[in-house]
Amino acid sequence: MPLEGVTWRSEPTFRGSFGILSVCATTLWICVWSAIHTDIPVRKRGWLWPLVDKLGWLLVGLIAPELLLFIAFNQRYTATHLLTQANLHLFSSEKLPRGWMDKVFMLYATIEERLEQWIAIDNPRTQLMNQPLQVKKP
Repeated sequence: MPLEGVTWRSEPTFRGSFGILSVCATTLWICVWSAIHTDIPVRKRGWLWPLVDKLGWLLVGLIAPELLLFIAFNQRYTATHLLTQANLHLFSSEKLPRGWMDKVFMLYATIEERLEQWIAIDNPRTQLMNQPLQVKKP
């Protein structure tokens, strides 16, 4: 059963099909572009590569937005797991000799050490999650 009256309309005298579709596509593009928050780059690679990365994520967001949601939940889980491990080792029941400020410095040193290891490894997420967190005590 064909739909009567549903055809492609041109622009000059009224709002046409291309105008409606282009506004919808532009709105969708702007929404996905503003929702994408890429990771902080590990090394400075120039101005073009971050743009290319974001365009790639834009295409993923337009084609499969649920994949972006899955990646975001995975990163949240990884960060929560790392925080739990840090809290387990840094704020355990063992008494530190000089007080809470040492814990803050130890946390900073641990994060800095982890970042250096993260930059040096090929696949940081899987290898970091499998290693126990090592903390140096003063």
